[in-house]
Amino acid sequence: MRRKEREISEKNELAQILQEASTMRIAISTGKVPYIVPLNYGWEWNNSLYIYFHSAPEGRKVTLLQSSPDIGVEIDCGHELITGDLACDWGMKFKSIIAEGIVHEIIDIEEKKHGLDCIMKQYGFQGETEYSVKMLEYTKIYRIDITKISGKAKK
Repeated sequence: MRRKEREISEKNELAQILQEASTMRIAISTGKVPYIVPLNYGWEWNNSLYIYFHSAPEGRKVTLLQSSPDIGVEIDCGHELITGDLACDWGMKFKSIIAEGIVHEIIDIEEKKHGLDCIMKQYGFQGETEYSVKMLEYTKIYRIDITKISGKAKK
């Protein structure tokens, strides 16, 4: 990282970004130009970091994920505009994560429920979750196994 003073490497600080942010973007290879899509997500981080997202059963994202499981991840939060008297004094406060991972489609119903529970928890749902069999069969759930992660902040 070029700006070492902005680097975030502590797990707790990276987890705070994951918790505070509301949108994740994934970049999928198309063979030419990466396809980038914003998503809702959930996560868990024990020994490894896993990020979950859901999808309709078909579409460009699904087709691309079937052809290449390697993806890039971007998550950011804490945006605050910095103003100044000169144009060069302007900037933006932020916290961000850039990661790489391998995506896996979750087939097992109990694992799908777990992934959905992680997503619901991210957005503040509390209580017992219930998912219809029809919805669980229709909805694709994916897990990203994060293989590389770095964080950055401008305060």
